[in-house]
Amino acid sequence: VLLGDPGTGKTLTLQMALLEVLRSEENRVLPKVPVFIHLGNVDPESRLTASDVFEYVAQAMCMGEEDKSTRRLLRAAIPLLVSRRRLVLIFDGMDEMPRHAYAAQTEALSRFAAERRVKTLFSCRINDFNHQFSHKRLVLMPFVEKQVADFVHSHLTIYPMVISGETYSRRQLVKKLLTSELPVDVRNPYTLHLLCEFLKDRKAWPDSRVELLDFYCQRLAGLHANGRASIDEDSLLNNLADIAFHLTMRNSQTSIPVGDLIERLNTSPRNGYQIIDSAIRSGLLFQSLDQGRRVVRFPHHRLQEYFCSKAVAKGHSLDWSERVDSPRWQETIINVLLVK
Repeated sequence: VLLGDPGTGKTLTLQMALLEVLRSEENRVLPKVPVFIHLGNVDPESRLTASDVFEYVAQAMCMGEEDKSTRRLLRAAIPLLVSRRRLVLIFDGMDEMPRHAYAAQTEALSRFAAERRVKTLFSCRINDFNHQFSHKRLVLMPFVEKQVADFVHSHLTIYPMVISGETYSRRQLVKKLLTSELPVDVRNPYTLHLLCEFLKDRKAWPDSRVELLDFYCQRLAGLHANGRASIDEDSLLNNLADIAFHLTMRNSQTSIPVGDLIERLNTSPRNGYQIIDSAIRSGLLFQSLDQGRRVVRFPHHRLQEYFCSKAVAKGHSLDWSERVDSPRWQETIINVLLVK
């Protein structure tokens, strides 16, 4: 199981592992077959028996495939792949599974990984990890100084660079990032990526990580608004805050059927579909099919936490006494404190 703090690159590492399996097996007559499964989609009522897990495997393998005969063939191949040890299962986002069934479901996944003739790889936030999950653990650490320098060199290429009225060479900028008490954690890969984009565009230092996320989300929404948008930028972002709050408060799957979501939005169905389609086109929502239903979720869990904090800041009420000690709410609470 791959553990790490939010934004350390767990999902990206799993995706790279999947690609590496594909590359290493591409010339084999009987190659291993890697399957990527997002655990945020797990049914909160599922006991995650072996048959339940293989059903999620089948859904992942058939995703986007509309031909019924092909779907049947893919499903039928699973027992053969298992018996010949050719199936590699990559489970992302264990910490995104529903809270009320979390302990039981993670223990069920642990038993599945131990008992089945299937290679498995999981990811989970380190502060939300169930230690009953008794398998080898690998922790993704924050960037060291060289990794920060290499990342900056590859993403910021034009120098000298003027930031907040001061001029920096490449070396001076890296030194500033590593030695100054900046309000953002430059050793976190996701934060460093947002910071580089912010510096290129704004030519100024951010006040907080929320300002980085404001910039990132406004830019995506703005790019869509400059095209053929039917929903204005502010309306899109405000509705995304409402969507994130609903997804977080329901404490269930991170994906939600579009039809169910439309009923939750305080607008007409026609406008609701336009909002969701605009969010998908802008990259602020991700869509997929779940048993033939169109479902959406935020592409990164930190985006859901960010938008949820915006909803709280604009007046959505909740009982903090039940959430202040919950690992699931830590990032949202921090964001709320930073929202201006």
